[in-house]
Amino acid sequence: MGTTATLKTNTDGLYSAPLLLPGVYDVPVIASGFKRYTRDNVQLQGADRLEVNIALELGSRTKV
Repeated sequence: MGTTATLKTNTDGLYSAPLLLPGVYDVPVIASGFKRYTRDNVQLQGADRLEVNIALELGSRTKV
């Protein structure tokens, strides 16, 4: 098990996690009215600045 960080997007759907340590991350996304989505095995190295774009699908309501 590792560290968990909960982030919220701004009104444009953008988010930032500036102080993550290098490692391998799973990025789950949960939003009301959309299917849950998870991007697994996101590799973050030393000075990386990654952009993880996610397109959510409409789905059954998910409580956030």
